[in-house]
Amino acid sequence: MALLSVVSRNQPFYLYHSFATGWNYFFKYAIVLANNLTAAGLVMQYWRPDLNVAIWVTVFGVLVVSINILNVTTFGDAEFLLSSIKIITLATAMLTCLIVSLGGSPTHHRVGFHYWTNPGAFAEYITGGSTGKFLGFFACLVQSCFAYTGTEVVGVAFAETPNPRRNIPRAIRQTLWRICVFYIPGVVLLGMAVPYNSDRLIGATGEKTSAAASPYVVAIEMGGIRVLPDVMNAAILVFVVSAANTDVYVGARTLHSLATAGHAPRIFMRTTSKGVPIYGVGAISLFILLAYMNAAKSASTVFGYLVNLVTVFGTLNCVSLLVSYLCFRRGMKAQGKDRKALTYRGPLQPYGAWFALFLTVVIIIFNGYDTFIPHFQVADFLTCYIEIVVYLGNIIGWKLFKGSRRVKAKEMDLMTGRQEFE
Repeated sequence: MALLSVVSRNQPFYLYHSFATGWNYFFKYAIVLANNLTAAGLVMQYWRPDLNVAIWVTVFGVLVVSINILNVTTFGDAEFLLSSIKIITLATAMLTCLIVSLGGSPTHHRVGFHYWTNPGAFAEYITGGSTGKFLGFFACLVQSCFAYTGTEVVGVAFAETPNPRRNIPRAIRQTLWRICVFYIPGVVLLGMAVPYNSDRLIGATGEKTSAAASPYVVAIEMGGIRVLPDVMNAAILVFVVSAANTDVYVGARTLHSLATAGHAPRIFMRTTSKGVPIYGVGAISLFILLAYMNAAKSASTVFGYLVNLVTVFGTLNCVSLLVSYLCFRRGMKAQGKDRKALTYRGPLQPYGAWFALFLTVVIIIFNGYDTFIPHFQVADFLTCYIEIVVYLGNIIGWKLFKGSRRVKAKEMDLMTGRQEFE
């Protein structure tokens, strides 16, 4: 956010990515697009299990591509409507979980925090005891990174936002509050309403899964509420279609910016009269084909592979952003620039950035630890670590190809394309 507050009004933040980070960012959204469309198909199977997932992948794929082909106003209007529905639905789901936990459901079964003691708040994973609980926690920590990838997407619309130096910081703060209000309390309430050893959740890990495995849906069904599961599944459908819509938007503009920076073929610089990077939309749309892999019997397995890929690509992007910010701070200090003059100043910096960088690197290194236990699993290992090879390969390859060098702190260009600090 601090970096966004000083860059050009006419250039989105991802134009400042390096070659490796830019392509990493594109691949993340290209792969998660297939993931979200698959999720949409699985939701539809809740009502129509007789129809193949591929049918719904096609329907929703055409929908999100069509929205993005129109113009940015159409995208913004659609996202505003979808986001409003998401917030209302999520608040309703959280309230329902609380009511179920307190015995206000038709079953009148008051559980409170019972599930935190039986079977317990932490599930054991791979082994028993405290070690098993820690491994279970770490496995959840890695998977939670998937849910948080994309929180930086507010910066993508930087160049298309009126008065961005005022509105973007406001949007960032709203994102933080939404995480604190919806993500964290939502997890706590789900832990109260649904035990981790529920058969309904275990069924979600089978070869055929559906939206019925959503913990919110499980909580509602355990409470004996008949109508709400359909409503919740409809809301989940809105969630994933909205996410797929954003994936196309961000991926296409990332590819456009890569081409503008000379990091991708120039054809991706072309836009329609309405400013839509049409070839970028076409390129990322090709990744929808990955979603058809989930139409096979092992749908949940392929879905898990895609989650692994997106998670690591996303955390690698976090590393790039954190390193860029720390270098930016070092450049300001070396050139005598006052941080207080920045439009937006993050709290606890630079210590917060250093801590986040350390934690992110640890997650990346150990994210696939369970691929070695109880025996080595080649496919899982590759989906957990191939992203690192691609990322480092792009960095090394670009340096060898272009002969680029590390920019010294005193030589950093902190002024081009920005307002003066003073």
